[in-house]
Amino acid sequence: MHWLRVNAAATGTAKVTDLLPGDRYTVPMQARPVPEDRRRNGTGKLFRWALTLLLLGFIVLTLIFIAVELRRWMEEKAWFEGQAEQFAAIATEIALTRQAVSSSNHLLAARVPLLSPLQAPGAPTIVPHAPPLPTVRFVGDPAPGHVDITAVPPRVEPIDRQGQDLVNILLLGSDSALGEANQRTDTIIVLSVNRTTGTASMLSLPRDLLVWIPAWQMNRLNRVYGHGELGGWRLGGFDLLRQTILYNLGINVHYHVLVDYGGLQRIVDFVDGVEIVVECAIRDKAHDDTRVPDEARKVEGEFWLLDAGVYEFDGLEALWYARSRRGATDLERSRRQQQILRGVWSRLRESGQPGNPGELLQLWQLAQTLVRTDLAIDVLASLLPVGLGLGPDDVHYYSLQLNRHTIPWRAPSGAEVLLPVPEGLFPVLKEFYLPPRDNRLRLEGPSIRVFNGSSRPDSDRIASSQLVRVGLNASAEGFSQDGIHPESVLTDFSGATKGSLSQRIAGLIGIGEERLYVRPNPQREVDYQVIIGEDYEPCKQPNVRRVLQ
Repeated sequence: MHWLRVNAAATGTAKVTDLLPGDRYTVPMQARPVPEDRRRNGTGKLFRWALTLLLLGFIVLTLIFIAVELRRWMEEKAWFEGQAEQFAAIATEIALTRQAVSSSNHLLAARVPLLSPLQAPGAPTIVPHAPPLPTVRFVGDPAPGHVDITAVPPRVEPIDRQGQDLVNILLLGSDSALGEANQRTDTIIVLSVNRTTGTASMLSLPRDLLVWIPAWQMNRLNRVYGHGELGGWRLGGFDLLRQTILYNLGINVHYHVLVDYGGLQRIVDFVDGVEIVVECAIRDKAHDDTRVPDEARKVEGEFWLLDAGVYEFDGLEALWYARSRRGATDLERSRRQQQILRGVWSRLRESGQPGNPGELLQLWQLAQTLVRTDLAIDVLASLLPVGLGLGPDDVHYYSLQLNRHTIPWRAPSGAEVLLPVPEGLFPVLKEFYLPPRDNRLRLEGPSIRVFNGSSRPDSDRIASSQLVRVGLNASAEGFSQDGIHPESVLTDFSGATKGSLSQRIAGLIGIGEERLYVRPNPQREVDYQVIIGEDYEPCKQPNVRRVLQ
């Protein structure tokens, strides 16, 4: 066999010579072809180019996002500044109207007439643009022969709006952080704003209400949103929830606001806390991410007891109050959540922030970081005049009652749920859609002064709050000059034979007929006087059903 020797000069040029037996065949490194290195170098270059392009793309997208957000912020700022005159006119008219009302009764917050546009003197009329409301159609009827844990209720026809311009907003409280999977909306409140009459109503729906969920099954109402978000509904959680409420209750909700517990805490802290009237003592344990109010006292080891009274809660304390379940019903917890919302709005109005364009812009920007909503700024503009004219106690509140609007039922799985009682529930839903009938009665009707004749602080404020909640013109006047009364008494100075509120007031406070005195007085300063005695029991929770842990 003939062998060749390859020698390389310093220049790298290979020279082929004869290769003697035993010699080794060598090739200089620079002359060797190495395919693996070539592939590796090519892959590295490709990776570097791809990384560079990704970084450039990220930078471009970031710049675009910043530009879009800056443009949105500039547009919102310009819009608020453009509406400054109208906000000032609304706030001024509200303030002037309040000055004409007795300053001794903070509950007599007069409403601004909103049937005609408001304007500043000499300024052109500015009418907030009211965009058309979104519509929803019935879909998701159960398939023929569908079998479920109980009979599927028939579809309810939409409730007649009777010509009222209503904007229905669903207020949702989630049990987990926004964006997490399988969220449960343990707070479900329908806020109906009537732009025709400048009034509002609020309806709490129990989370345990058993309903037909379109394209799914019978289940709890608080499971609907999470199921829709997880892909159980093509348009997401809110759309499935509005379809469910429309099918089962006949209420068409147009928009929604979703907040988690952390967001609620920040909202309460933003308004420097809320004032809450606690009618029923709460006995419960401490919960994670909450704080037991300072006024509560330790009982029975790990339990805390908060007596009935009037308290100032910060965000964490308000969460403890809202989430407490032990010994309470789902319906009672819904009422507490309404209280917190009312307290937040009360603080906002006291601060004057909703009537100040600059402050309103800050509120709007803060809300965007705390809640998830489809409410556009032009929709809020159309609702603002109504909102500024409403005091926290001018909203009519509806909460469902056990064994009247709902009944308890144990599902085959053992779950405790609530079934709707149609003959009791649907009259309430129809009334919810109508303008509150008690507003004129409270603003112009007979006056009621409530004095505390008991040894428990704030009993007069608790009792007056209960009267105001049903639409009566009541005010808390502090301790009675007559000292401690063993029993509550009611004095009727009006002497009215028709339209007397004596029986109604006595029934709400728990005053026997033998302690009701009629003493007509033509020169009276007040129509009715209530003195709360030691026998007063503020907690009135009929048909209490304990919520299982």
